[in-house]
Amino acid sequence: MFVFEDESLMRWALRSLLGSSREFAFVGESGTRLTDLDLLRRASPHLVVLDVMLPRPFPHGLDVLARIRAELPEVKVAMFSGHREYFAEARHRGAHAIIEKDTEPDALLPKLLRVVEGADDEMPPGMHGAPNGANGVRRDPSAAASVRRLTPREREIGRLVASGVPNGQIATRLAISETTVQEHLKHIFTKLGVHNRADVVRILILGGILDD
Repeated sequence: MFVFEDESLMRWALRSLLGSSREFAFVGESGTRLTDLDLLRRASPHLVVLDVMLPRPFPHGLDVLARIRAELPEVKVAMFSGHREYFAEARHRGAHAIIEKDTEPDALLPKLLRVVEGADDEMPPGMHGAPNGANGVRRDPSAAASVRRLTPREREIGRLVASGVPNGQIATRLAISETTVQEHLKHIFTKLGVHNRADVVRILILGGILDD
């Protein structure tokens, strides 16, 4: 197991809790070099526990997840966070499990074992069947109002951003320049009141655009 977590206390807690079990062995952890996948390649873990919310200047945990799934598809990834608004998108980007930070210690080990064994883990309670969103997240009226301000092209680019597509590939798919993509993203950031791609995804999820 490898742990990507910026809080040293959380890394210690996970190491203490899971390292004492016969089922898991820690092969590495990182609280600073959170974007260096060479660490993972050298450690060769079967499972990565990844925090959703990573501090600046590091990329959002969802973006790290997308890189791991693209570059190291054999590695299982369990997302670890208390921010429920990101859970559906983490699942969409390939997370094998979603672990809430208030999960009881006795439930954590079986949950991670199911992931390593290849079982499809369940979403946290309340993530399925929410009345207002097909992705299991209750829509937010304020986010929906912000999303309605986007032009059709901005919505299209927003969906591609939510799928983890980088700017260069967005430009190729839409037959526009990368500079034009960047300009559209500036308008999207302004209209949604956000400053990074991960928060664009969050607002699109809460606004219901990814249900369409």
